[in-house]
Amino acid sequence: MNAVQQDQLGAHRGGCRLAVESDTIFALAACEVFEDGMENRTSRTLRRFVERYSDVGVKHLAARLLAESMNQGVAADIVRVLGSIEHRPSHDDRVLIAERLLHSDWPVARDAAAVALSDLADERSVPALQRAINAETIPALRADMVDSLRELNRAIEAAKSQASRLNRHGGSQLS
Repeated sequence: MNAVQQDQLGAHRGGCRLAVESDTIFALAACEVFEDGMENRTSRTLRRFVERYSDVGVKHLAARLLAESMNQGVAADIVRVLGSIEHRPSHDDRVLIAERLLHSDWPVARDAAAVALSDLADERSVPALQRAINAETIPALRADMVDSLRELNRAIEAAKSQASRLNRHGGSQLS
């Protein structure tokens, strides 16, 4: 076997592992009870998956999460966890997933997407969340989205304030 064939085989095995691990995440999420702010087996497995596969893994998850056949309760749970993960290399892809789910036919997915965006604290998501609020027809969900927008704006301001403090003090963190 030559070097090119070995590289192709390695890539195939890596892709298979990625697919198997993502299947595991979806299977876990389908039977797990999620509680706000609580770690569980799915969230730990998903966090390791994102750390291992980075943006490639998140793009793989996105294709499944955004499929019409996806169970929207599972999609909601997974996007909520994706929003809470600290992983800079996959940040933009996780934001895009949440923004796309703001347009889901399922209220639970729209709600989870708004929460994920507030956790991701990306200023670029403000217009998408505002449009979703304006389009939302369920009053209680609209109110929850407004709360998420408030949280997003607070997180943005806190990040700006922290960056400003760090800049004033030469990059050293204050205790």
